[in-house]
Amino acid sequence: MKRLSIKLKITLYFTVIMTVLAGILLFYTTTISKSVVRNELYETARVSVMKLCDSARYKSPKFEENVPPLGQSKPENGKRPPSTTDKPEGAEFTVDENAKFTDGDVFLCIYAIDKESDTPSVYGALPEGVSFDVSTAKNEQKTTLSSGTEKYYVYVKQIRNPGNKDECAWIVGAIDATISSSFTKGTLRLASLAVPFIILFAALLGYAITKRAFRPVSDITKAAAEIAGSNDLSRRINLEGNGKDEISNLANTFDGMLDTIQNNYDREKQFTDDASHELRTPVAVILAQSDLALSPNATDEDMREAMSIINKQSLKMKKLLSELLTLARSDNNKTVLEKEAFDLVELAEMVIEEETYISERKNIEITLVSRTPVEIFADKTAIMRVLINFINNAIKYGKEGGFIEVNIERYEENKARCTVKDNGIGISENDLPKIWDRFFRADKSRTDDGHSSTGLGLPMAKSIIEAHGGTVNAKSVLGEGSVFEFII
Repeated sequence: MKRLSIKLKITLYFTVIMTVLAGILLFYTTTISKSVVRNELYETARVSVMKLCDSARYKSPKFEENVPPLGQSKPENGKRPPSTTDKPEGAEFTVDENAKFTDGDVFLCIYAIDKESDTPSVYGALPEGVSFDVSTAKNEQKTTLSSGTEKYYVYVKQIRNPGNKDECAWIVGAIDATISSSFTKGTLRLASLAVPFIILFAALLGYAITKRAFRPVSDITKAAAEIAGSNDLSRRINLEGNGKDEISNLANTFDGMLDTIQNNYDREKQFTDDASHELRTPVAVILAQSDLALSPNATDEDMREAMSIINKQSLKMKKLLSELLTLARSDNNKTVLEKEAFDLVELAEMVIEEETYISERKNIEITLVSRTPVEIFADKTAIMRVLINFINNAIKYGKEGGFIEVNIERYEENKARCTVKDNGIGISENDLPKIWDRFFRADKSRTDDGHSSTGLGLPMAKSIIEAHGGTVNAKSVLGEGSVFEFII
């Protein structure tokens, strides 16, 4: 089964969430609307019952005017006060002749109860088949009564006889509950028809938005495929605009990665070309001299000269291969440093002593400025190679009768700084940034004294110092001299 695209997955997730939310919303809408309509119907029944209460009441009987017995005077108001035998037994329940027992959709009925009758007097009528039990009725009660499949919402109001607590009347209002169910069903039907269209519209809109949002991803994929197919590392994504979103950051990161890959590729290509060129010359010389030595006409002197040249070129190749191996290990982060604590000043003295025999050929004096011990923790052999390289360069490009000053001092708390200063021919401003590049050759003004140069010494020294977590630097003025330093 073909895997779904991210755009389609997001759309499906969004649609499922929308469907669940729509179902929950539909459920609560139906429940709330049903409750609201039911309460409205109860209120309608209550209002109708209260209207009927104005037409149904208990009235106290009027006392007739009594003539006083013979020999008694007539009261001032023309009436005599009632005697204890004249006390009324209670109020009389009456219903106005114009009372209405239907009010719109509400059916109204009155049940009047007195102490002498087990059967209440009934005024009006409830819907057919609906019976009301006065024995279980409560004042201001809201209840539901049924008649077959029909259901009614009922509101009950009690009126008590003020003169007799055993007598009361119940006013009952009933309204058809199907109005509520009809409204609820209508709402549910309308929602059921509308929700699928809303979900479908939301799904289509979500897919369109997702597709638009993922368009840069398609551009990145297309560009990556074209780069892979053409091997053209100079191409870039270059998304339109200057967005700050995640996809724009991804595209910019991808472009940055391509820049790094291209730079590394160009460096490796240049490195391979230069290495091939450097190895081609000594190999050609060795082959030519070996052919000369093997020639039948070669004399002993010719053979010794040829072997001397072969030995010299072999040593040059050995040095070149050693430096190439060091740089390759550095590039692959496989340089193994055997660190130990030692005095950098003492190491510099030893290197200066070894290099003095070379500097004497050009009458160049090498001086160690300070002899205060400076202890460091590093690979002693590797640091020695750096010192030899810096001093060798100073000798190679130094002036006849010049000088070289080596200075070592404590730098900050636990670091050391070593500087090698000369008054040689110097380095041009244009060439200075390139001296750390592999196989770099300075211009013709920097001719050496015959000693071979691979163009890998300074890059190798730089890689050694950086492997120790240090830094290298160089300053120079053409015709005045140079200063090389490293901090470790």
